[in-house]
Amino acid sequence: MTIRNPCHPTVPVIALLVCGAGCEVRDPPPEPVQRDSAGVTIVESPWVAEWAEGAEWRIEEEPAISIGEVDGEAPYLLSHVAGALRLDDERIIVAHHDPASQIRVYDDEGRHRTSWGGRGEGPGELSMPPFSLHRGTEGEIVVPELGAWRVHRFDRDGTFIDRAALEYERFVDPETRIATAGCCAFAQVLPDGTWLIHYPEEGIIAGSGVRRGEYVLGRFNTEGEWLGIFTRYPGRLWRPGGSDERPVVPLPLTAIFSTAVHGEEVFVGNGAAFQVDVFDAEGAHRRSLRLDREPPPFTDVLRAGYIERQSEGAERLQGSDRADEVRNRLERDLPDRLPAFSQILIDPEGRLWLIGYRVLGAEDEPRTATVLSPDGRLLGQLTLPAGLRPFQVGDDWILGRTEDELGVVRVVLHRIARPPGS
Repeated sequence: MTIRNPCHPTVPVIALLVCGAGCEVRDPPPEPVQRDSAGVTIVESPWVAEWAEGAEWRIEEEPAISIGEVDGEAPYLLSHVAGALRLDDERIIVAHHDPASQIRVYDDEGRHRTSWGGRGEGPGELSMPPFSLHRGTEGEIVVPELGAWRVHRFDRDGTFIDRAALEYERFVDPETRIATAGCCAFAQVLPDGTWLIHYPEEGIIAGSGVRRGEYVLGRFNTEGEWLGIFTRYPGRLWRPGGSDERPVVPLPLTAIFSTAVHGEEVFVGNGAAFQVDVFDAEGAHRRSLRLDREPPPFTDVLRAGYIERQSEGAERLQGSDRADEVRNRLERDLPDRLPAFSQILIDPEGRLWLIGYRVLGAEDEPRTATVLSPDGRLLGQLTLPAGLRPFQVGDDWILGRTEDELGVVRVVLHRIARPPGS
């Protein structure tokens, strides 16, 4: 973290009183540079943190709440957690994948109180495991199924409201593009209550050499009716595949798509740079928030661990020939830098948390969260507890999941230590 000016004997006493013991008084960081580009406001901030030394935020290492056990009663045995939310009354709801397809509800001390859903076709039951959890604009809980073909809504007490089957429609020009998967994934609840659905990425065939694909965001109402494309967004890099079966091949780790909603705005990024694009509720691009910083390097140690893990998986499933093929492809295609971030979270005060990429083969390495003010200025970076995969950030807490060396999955809440007045 860059500190511009240390305390100096000539600094006024009042400044020392405001700063308090243990932090340094300094000149404010440079202001972001703003410019207009075809009606979009570009805000570029220097990589100079506003949190002074001694006044940084910090995530406490030990969780204040931990849900999940090695053995015990069924509600505390977590295998695959698809999502978790902390509600305003401090209850924690957890979307549990297998085998029950339940939404499990815990109190503010992590004690199980009730469960919703369950596997089945009746009202309030899920035919597929839950994909994620979202809060609707009226406080309802939105639960998409895996694959996002159907979306369920419950009130905050678990009473079933309704469910909708998505009227999935899509056309991809086979001469210029290739769809990379069959359906879609639920992304966000938009400010007007409609749903943002992340379609499979489209790899671009036309032309030669490496091309950047596109992510497609579609919009649906709560009856599941398709309302049109919200936006298209730059995706991964692709290269020609050299065969009719694989006309294009994705280059790994060249984009990690993420979205978030706060107020009337939708925040979108792909991790290719420290940049978040801000759209209004109708899909018009209004702002781009940028940091003057390159993404972190993909070091030799991280690359070696990543290649080894991918190769081991290929050998276990498909044999040594396939493992050699995977290893050769990765050695050729892996980028020199990691994604700048893999996830966008927004706290209640509108600060953006850009969560660092979790590298396969180095899952236990601590990641950082780069925190921006609502107008895009760099506040600072925090180290996440080892193994934490965040779901939600509150005023003074962060909620996520962990998995230990025994494979025990837990939902944990860590407190965020914030200096007074911050």
